[in-house]
Amino acid sequence: MTQIELVQVNLCLNGRDANVLSAKRPPGLPPGDYVSVGVADSGRGMGEEVLAKALDPFFTTKDIGKGSGLGLSRCKERR
Repeated sequence: MTQIELVQVNLCLNGRDANVLSAKRPPGLPPGDYVSVGVADSGRGMGEEVLAKALDPFFTTKDIGKGSGLGLSRCKERR
C-alpha cells in the first residue's frame, strides 16, 4: 500500500472511530453508518485545457512511465 492510500485509510478509520452522528446524508442513501472525508488542496490548480481532459481515462500530464492516467477518471461520479 502506498503512503497516500495509508493516509486515506487512516482518515476513514479516524472518521469512523470519531463516531459523530448526523442526521444528514446525501439523497438516495439508505439509513446507516457512513464516513465523511473532506480534502483540501492548496496547489496551483489546472489550466482550462487540462481541466477539460482531467476525467478522461488514461489522460495524464506526467512523463511517460510516471503515471497511468487512471486516478481522476476513477473518481467520476457514477450514476
